[in-house]
Amino acid sequence: AQAQAQAQAQAQAQAQAQAQPVACDPVAVPAPSGAKGITSNGIPQVVLPPSELDDDCDRRFGYGFFKRFKDSAVELCRPKEPGRNGASIKCYSVQQDHQVKGRKWSTFCEGENIILDFSKVAGGTAARKKGGGQAHYHTFAEGAILGACSPTPSMQVYSREQKFHKHMGQHMASLDSSVASVNGNYDEVEDLPTILMPRDEDAENTFHSTADHINLFIVSHALGLTARGTRAILFDTHPDYHYTDLIHDGFAAAKPLARTADFRGKKVLFRRLVWHMESPGSIVSPFVLDPMVCTRSPIWKGFRARVLDGFGLWNVPPPSKPVVTFILRKRTAQKNVGRVLGNEEELLKIMEEGNALEVKFVDAATMNFKAQVALMRSSNILVGVHGAGLMHIMFAAEEAVLVEIHPTYRVDRHFRLAARQSGKIYFPLRSTLPVQCQGTSDTVFVDPSEFRSVMDGAVRLARSFHNGHAECGLHCDPRILGLDWKRSYTETKGVQALSVRFPCG
Repeated sequence: AQAQAQAQAQAQAQAQAQAQPVACDPVAVPAPSGAKGITSNGIPQVVLPPSELDDDCDRRFGYGFFKRFKDSAVELCRPKEPGRNGASIKCYSVQQDHQVKGRKWSTFCEGENIILDFSKVAGGTAARKKGGGQAHYHTFAEGAILGACSPTPSMQVYSREQKFHKHMGQHMASLDSSVASVNGNYDEVEDLPTILMPRDEDAENTFHSTADHINLFIVSHALGLTARGTRAILFDTHPDYHYTDLIHDGFAAAKPLARTADFRGKKVLFRRLVWHMESPGSIVSPFVLDPMVCTRSPIWKGFRARVLDGFGLWNVPPPSKPVVTFILRKRTAQKNVGRVLGNEEELLKIMEEGNALEVKFVDAATMNFKAQVALMRSSNILVGVHGAGLMHIMFAAEEAVLVEIHPTYRVDRHFRLAARQSGKIYFPLRSTLPVQCQGTSDTVFVDPSEFRSVMDGAVRLARSFHNGHAECGLHCDPRILGLDWKRSYTETKGVQALSVRFPCG
């Protein structure tokens, strides 16, 4: 009877198992010698042979970079009292390969129950950009930071080995840890995680500010900070500039962005305070990758997703045809901008020769940042002379091409790095024509036939995006366009598409 009951139970179990829908039948791939496997929920995953290149790219631009920060955690100030009022400071530091020679570090820190005395923070918000160096940043009197914590030997190590970034180090040096308790030493409390964000000296520039913004993603992701649950203080004397929407909507949307003056000299207890990783610690400079072998960085792509999602631009369908955005640089009475196209009209006429595509000529400097990102999101070809605006390639459609025009004298790889790391195609064009000088700036000329050839190739690529079948360049034969039968082109009306029937036999 017992055996019969067991057999019946087994039969019922088998019947239940067969009744469950099966999404897939995972196949275990034997791991090569030395390979690392990952198991998720007990399901074996595909294992690849070990790759020194992949491992190195992950260590520098992927999840391995986050792990290096996590493993570096060290306590710099230990709580004097247990429980909710215990103050502490912990820092995370990584030395990237390009930083070793100069003994530099990439560092961010977080504190619990830290009091900032804003009466001891000097330097307000400037109406316009000041001179260089310290003029962009606050200065601190002793006691600008108060914490009921005891500094550990690591605090001296960080100072001696210059692991703090410059502005961060000046702020940390103002720490007064003599208080026995936070009780009675503050005017108000901020329960939200708060990021102190001193921005790059050239924070008005899209390239230089991206160093800060990607660092903001790295710090937020490493510490588990969400945009809706975090606030930020712009911890410098810069004007607000164009990127406050990016910082707020993507990373610190819980409250409006603050400046030190907003706290009116009060002592504020921050339950969780974060010192931002300043721009010299970034992975944005092309010097971090030589030779340029890594691509599709989870950090760059994660940053891109965070910003687009914050702006409500993440789930946007790709363009149904090539959409070319041509960034034009313009001189103004206020700024003698360089790398202005000298034969702009000639190049624009070449673009107008094309068919079944859309071309937009823009001066991004006249647009707010959200509008710039929205424009890029609907584009799959971005064109321009070497300049900071080409950083926008990371916000373009999922499949996109960057065409960068290099003057004769520029050999920088800033935007090749940005394109590769965000998973886009990079298409360079070097001008061989001499530039014309206008004071300290230059006017760039591009050979029209060379430009036509490059743009023909870029458009040819873009026509194949998103399951496109019209393999043709700037000017496309309507019979070829007709192969994209799911797309509607005015050029194909009354035209018979090329036959796709095999003609032989």
